[in-house]
Amino acid sequence: MKCCMMGCNNKCVHPVTHWCQAPVDLAILFDAQISTWPKVRKMVLKIVHKMSIGEDNTHIALGAISKKSQPLLGFDQLKGRNISHVNVWKFMKAFTPTKKNGKLTTALKNAKHMFDEKKGARENAMKVLLVLSDANIDFDESDAVDEVAQEFRDSNVLVQTVGITDEMSLMTLVQIATSDIYVWPDVDDEMLNELKKLEKQPCNSDAL
Repeated sequence: MKCCMMGCNNKCVHPVTHWCQAPVDLAILFDAQISTWPKVRKMVLKIVHKMSIGEDNTHIALGAISKKSQPLLGFDQLKGRNISHVNVWKFMKAFTPTKKNGKLTTALKNAKHMFDEKKGARENAMKVLLVLSDANIDFDESDAVDEVAQEFRDSNVLVQTVGITDEMSLMTLVQIATSDIYVWPDVDDEMLNELKKLEKQPCNSDAL
């Protein structure tokens, strides 16, 4: 907001000239079924390569929408210098896709627990959940999805969603996301650049 030369209610602020690295805890929850696995795997690879992963930078957690719905990689599993692109990708390479996905609601509830500080999430980090899924759910699961989506909002977790195929349920992807502006049709350059922006914050000298 600019200053008014003749006086007004606007607050005079200095433009940001320097940007510093901001800590981000990014959890990626993805469809696990074998039919879409090559595409999902490629999407996760693009995201991992785009982000600045490191001890003081972005931390990555991984979870699969499978019948077990257990975290593949928690925020507490990699420490110090081991927090790297290479080590995150090792967990993806070791994952075996399944014939069918598990319940999306169950996977979302488990993903919520991944942001617990007792499980490695950082108090000062921005919390982001990225859901890569067609989000095709049973009718009776809709209310439960609504409930867990609201829990993420109440916990200040930014939820973004990405459709996997043309058969995706856009309604459910919007239902899960924090806002419809965070619903993406693919992991493309625009989506990756917007995700990358979350890693930047004004340096202390500019924030004064």
